[in-house]
Amino acid sequence: MSRLALLTTAFLGLLPLGAAQASEGMTWKWEPGVVRRYMLRAEVKSPYVFDFNQERNVDGKISSFTLAMLVDCTLNEAVGRNASEVRCTVDKTSLAVAPVRFSAGTLSPVIDEWVKKFDAAWIDMTLGASGRIRNIDLEGVDKSNERTQQIWMLMREMTLRAFAPFDFVLPKDGVVADGAQWVQPGARAFELPGMGQGTLGGTSVTHTWLADQGGLVTWGISGAGTVAPPTAANGSLRDTFQIKLDGSGVFDTKQGAVVQAMYEAVGTPTAGSVSADAGRGLAYVQSVILQYIAPGTQDPSLGTSQELSVR
Repeated sequence: MSRLALLTTAFLGLLPLGAAQASEGMTWKWEPGVVRRYMLRAEVKSPYVFDFNQERNVDGKISSFTLAMLVDCTLNEAVGRNASEVRCTVDKTSLAVAPVRFSAGTLSPVIDEWVKKFDAAWIDMTLGASGRIRNIDLEGVDKSNERTQQIWMLMREMTLRAFAPFDFVLPKDGVVADGAQWVQPGARAFELPGMGQGTLGGTSVTHTWLADQGGLVTWGISGAGTVAPPTAANGSLRDTFQIKLDGSGVFDTKQGAVVQAMYEAVGTPTAGSVSADAGRGLAYVQSVILQYIAPGTQDPSLGTSQELSVR
């Protein structure tokens, strides 16, 4: 059993058992004035190198990162009948990065600056009632010159990894039968960070109903496909990744919200990719967790902001 499955099993073990049945009400609902607090955590290991710069003084490069956030999400306004504009204000951030060798030992001031930027930011997201992020952006971050724009771009793409679980599609009309499946073409969970303009390729996700325990519906998530940097559209495919995804989710039908979602996606470079390096190439790996924090409960630890060992 995978680590993700074990975490979900442990979560469900705390819940009262219910009889197998069809589930109804798997639809996002956002009420005015209601605050939902989430812990979001994205750990990303990439075959690519990212610029990780301070506004002044320090220029660094990293090959992987772990971003953890506590965010408070509220309804901004309804968008028609089937979507909501939601604002998630960042309350606290932890950021750990792994430098490339020549940047080792220099990134602490950059980390401190980025954490302060994240802590002052918010995320505006348009979310469909059946899932799917229709639009998302990181706001409240300086973009007044080319250097700060470059910083914002990577901060935004880090944030998109952490918010990707919101993008998982729920069953049509919020109703699903015992053991039924539904398919989602593509998902933000497959995207490659650092590409700027998105990701090319064909991917799909299969969702499988697992259990309904007192209105807490658990479902399994699995997916696969091929992804490539968008720059490949202008020439030969320099890098293509076969990617597989495994995860799970828990939806609370009483409040109309996902209360837990997690996945691990592993992309292996194809034989003809530059990153393959005759079978020695680095994989693209991301592990992401979304956890709802109920009112009155203690916030989970986000971990320490730090520079990690050279990858």
